[in-house]
Order: sequence, then structure tokens, then C-alpha cells
Amino acid sequence: MLALLIAGGFYASAAHGEYSFMRTELFFRLGGEGANVSGQEWDDFMAQYVTPRFEQHVQIAEVTEHFLGDKGRELIPVKVLTCLHDSTPAADESIDYIRASYVRLFRKKQVVRVSVPVAASFRQDMKEPDWRELGTLQNAEIRESSGMAYSTRGHSVLWTHNDSGDTSRFFAVGLAGEDLGTFMLEGAKAVDWEDIASFTFDGKSWLLLADVGDNEERRPDCQLYIVEEPQAGTSATVSVERMISFVYEDGPHNCEAVAVDPEEGRILLIVKTRDPASGVYSLPLNPEDEKTTARRIADIRMTGVVAMDISPDGRDAVVLTYGDAFRWRRAEDEGWASAFGREPEMLPMPYRKQGEAVCFTPDGKKLLLSSEKKPRPLLEVTLP
Repeated sequence: MLALLIAGGFYASAAHGEYSFMRTELFFRLGGEGANVSGQEWDDFMAQYVTPRFEQHVQIAEVTEHFLGDKGRELIPVKVLTCLHDSTPAADESIDYIRASYVRLFRKKQVVRVSVPVAASFRQDMKEPDWRELGTLQNAEIRESSGMAYSTRGHSVLWTHNDSGDTSRFFAVGLAGEDLGTFMLEGAKAVDWEDIASFTFDGKSWLLLADVGDNEERRPDCQLYIVEEPQAGTSATVSVERMISFVYEDGPHNCEAVAVDPEEGRILLIVKTRDPASGVYSLPLNPEDEKTTARRIADIRMTGVVAMDISPDGRDAVVLTYGDAFRWRRAEDEGWASAFGREPEMLPMPYRKQGEAVCFTPDGKKLLLSSEKKPRPLLEVTLP
């Protein structure tokens, strides 16, 4: 048996799994080296090479690879297939035949394959997410909403920013997606902003903008910019209150998920990887040194992590993938290292076109999501 499921951080737990399988992700570049693969050519490839081997349950996700090459920043469309299959020579042969055929036909260097053993269950009782669309992001300058945070000033305001390639700015939007201002961040660079977090500390409301994207995993350090949350409603220029420059203890990583725990005075980061395990890192909110080090505190069995937020009461952490989200709950006085050591609760999410942003509402009962692709809907999901 071999089923292809939608890509985006599939997570299977032995706690509720019934059979042992392999989960394989395949990454097909449509652009970049070799030939540019058109929509018709992709459809023909699927019909000739994939469908005859996998007759049902075939779903495909398309994402954008951000590549920093010799010519600067490049955006390459990628088709991603996630395969849940028996660990048999026949399954391996079918998968590798598809990979080799794609490389040969379109002169690509490779089709990346990532495989990991999982436990899976084909349960039919999974509930559909309780969600609704609140509106669309109206500011046309928000081209790729790559992070989202809810205001802690008591206002119905969301903060977001673009992915790499933009200037040092962020945006205020209302709960229906209306434009509430553009804010230039003086004293900051924008290499690859990937997430934003809101928090209160010392009686003030703050925003943290995370310049942590590193697709090639070669940046010597990354930056976190902390700014006092401005008043939404009109555009303005604001200054960086504090910059945190940091390195990972085990070398460069690509990261798109950052959250702040003000009670513990810690910043959490989860790296984005194609490996079977994604590292969870922690660093101080108020480091003493000019450059600090992010320490690895846990590993989660998940790929494709694109966003994270901590609930207002500090008890829950929600981690988002291109598909669903996952919630870790910690007990009172429990640290995050211990909490992330347990298996999470899967939260089904509605479909988004490359959705890379999530945040809690102030009551902690709902999640808000956006998308990097037009029409950039703003979605609200009620948590179970």
C-alpha cells in the first residue's frame, strides 16, 4: 500500500498509530537548473510516471524555495509530494524510479528524498477544523505575509511583515484585513524576516521581528529586533529598542518559527529542516553579551515548521506547518524542554496557499492564520 498525502509537516504518533510505515517527502524543483517545467509538462509527468504507480490518494502541494545564490535572491517554485508507504523494496523502487525519471527528463541535478519511519493510523474520526474567513489583507504592499502577531495593547490589531526581499518594515492590519499602517524600522536590516512575536514585559507591549531565515544555512549570525509596539492607525517610522545577535550552538540553521515566553524571559526557535527531527532552541530575552548563543533544548519529530506562537497564558505552544498545526501543553511550573519531549496534539487547519503565519487570539481560544499567496486571506480557527 502506498498513499501520497498533502505535504506540510506530516506528524504521526505511535501513541495513536496502528501500523508502522515510512514517510517520504519528494521535492521537485520546477525552475532553477535544467529546464523550467511548465504546468502542462508537470501534468504529463504525473500522468505518465506517478499515477500509474499510485492510483489514488494523490495530493500535491506547491511551495516557494528561497535561494540565495551568486546572482542574489532567487525564488524557485517546488512541488512537494509526501508519501506514506510500507517499508518494502517495491515501494523504494517506485519512488526512486519517479525521481530518476524527473531528473532525466528535465535535466535537474536531483529530486531530494527525505524518509523517516512513522506510526500511522487510518482513522476516519478526524474532525474538520472549525474555521471562517475574516477577510483578506488589503494592503497591496503585503506580498508575502510571513509572520503574524496579535497586539498586546488591548486593541484589535494584527502585526505582519513580508518574507525576504523587502525593506525593514512591518504592517498593522485589522481583524477584517483592513490596512492600519506601515511602519519602517529604523536601525534594522532585512536579510530574511521570517516571524514576528508580541509580548508584554516590564508593563510595556513589545514586538520581536525575527531576521532568522537562512535557506543555505551559511549566515554567520542572525538578528532579532525588539521594538515597543506602536500605535496603529497611521504609518510611522519607529526605532529598534534592542537588537539581539545570536548564533546556534551547533552551526547555522534555517528558521521560520519564533516565539517569546516573557515569564521565563526566553525566546524559542524551531528550525526548518528536511531531517526527521527539528531542533527546538532557546536563548535569553535579555542577554548579557553582545552576541549570544541559542541552545538546543529539545527535538520534535516533524519537518517543514513555518511558524510558532505561545498562548497568552504561557501554557500552550502551537507549531504550524504547511498543512496542519500541532499543540504542546505544559503543566504548571514545567519547562519547555520537558513539554516538547512529549507528543503533541494535532490540530487540523484549513487549506492555505503556502501559509507561514499563525498567532493566538488574546483569549487563547482561537488561532489566526494568513497566506503568502494571493488573495492573502485572513482565517480564524476555533481550537478544540
